Amino acid sequence: MKARIPLLVGLVLLGPLGPAGAQPLPKLPLLNACAGDRSDVPYWTRALKAPDPQLRLRATQNLGESRSEAATPALTDALKDPDPAVRAEAARALQRIRRAGSSFSQ
Repeated sequence: MKARIPLLVGLVLLGPLGPAGAQPLPKLPLLNACAGDRSDVPYWTRALKAPDPQLRLRATQNLGESRSEAATPALTDALKDPDPAVRAEAARALQRIRRAGSSFSQ
């Protein structure tokens, strides 16, 4: 008798199921820029110049999570990005950095 893979394990291996014709979820790299981790700020700042809008979007998200004031000039430039999602995320990232700065100064 052949061993069968339990249904749950099979679903985990297949990944999330969605409606037919749905766009697959983008594969996103692990987020290194947890709140307070500023080690990858130079990398993500350079990534804001990448031709791929998904990478630029990820860069703005990570820079916002880093809450590093060093990212402010690059994020300010990203407010002029041709992709509207990147511009919106850059604005959110700048707000996160401002909030973090104001909470540290109190």
